[in-house]
Amino acid sequence: MGATTGWEYHPTQQLLGHQQAMLEMLKVLAKACDAHGLQYYMIGGTMLGAIRHGGFIPWDNDMDIGLPRRDYEMLMQHAKDWLPKRYELVDGRTLERFHWAFARLIDRHTTSWERWHEWRVGGITIDVFPIDGVPAPGFKRWRHIKVYRLLTRLNYWANRYPFKHGYRPDGLLYWLLQQLIAGKTTQRWIHQWRQKVPFESAQYASDFDKRGKFIDAKATYGSPTPYIFADTTLKGVEQPDEYLTTLYGDYMSIPEPENIEVHHCAYLDLNTPYREFLKQHPGADNPEVRRNIAYPNESDNTR
Repeated sequence: MGATTGWEYHPTQQLLGHQQAMLEMLKVLAKACDAHGLQYYMIGGTMLGAIRHGGFIPWDNDMDIGLPRRDYEMLMQHAKDWLPKRYELVDGRTLERFHWAFARLIDRHTTSWERWHEWRVGGITIDVFPIDGVPAPGFKRWRHIKVYRLLTRLNYWANRYPFKHGYRPDGLLYWLLQQLIAGKTTQRWIHQWRQKVPFESAQYASDFDKRGKFIDAKATYGSPTPYIFADTTLKGVEQPDEYLTTLYGDYMSIPEPENIEVHHCAYLDLNTPYREFLKQHPGADNPEVRRNIAYPNESDNTR
């Protein structure tokens, strides 16, 4: 089964550079996982890219991998020792005002932020998800997902920039909530709740992207399986057809141009370390300051 398309997407040079930098990051991370016996899988759009394109989805500017919870925690614990100093691995339990329920590997030698209202300046990232067990279909699964979604919503409120939509009454409510509940606290609640069903003994599992919308039989992940990805080989799920069909349906069909989602960074500099950028732009860790130094991205280039 081959990919079907009636048009071709042409990535900008900026996007190609971003993709290559992320791929180098993942090569380093994959090497560390292999060296220390940790299982990892390409997931989401990265797995789709490997199967449908033999590399990146042409318009994609992120990479996603997942590790079973035990391996994820081992990686979080030892990343400083196992990875070159150029990279830092963080999640919301180690970093303030971090609203994602997964970790990010950051390239310190670059500068990037996705939206002006994010709390901090950092480097380009790849997303690292813990994969946890999920109850079998029924009430326990329904409750597990409902509580998780409630916790993720609370976590977002506790960690987001409260005035992203201006100085409105709802922004004041978010600010008050943040005075009562620390963002690291809501992060701990999320990770504790997700581990209620151990991955090792579960029949079903999820990386909980999309707020737990997609759940697979654990056998779908199976043994990490090598796939060609651009100029290297990376590991992904053992049953890609089942996995990608659950996520995307007819995953081998290329969407029409009007239906693709192209995500641009509000600012991207692949050559300046973000700490150097902060020296050059005092106060840029304040979202209101960054609003005025947004970087104009190259326009889409499609035909």
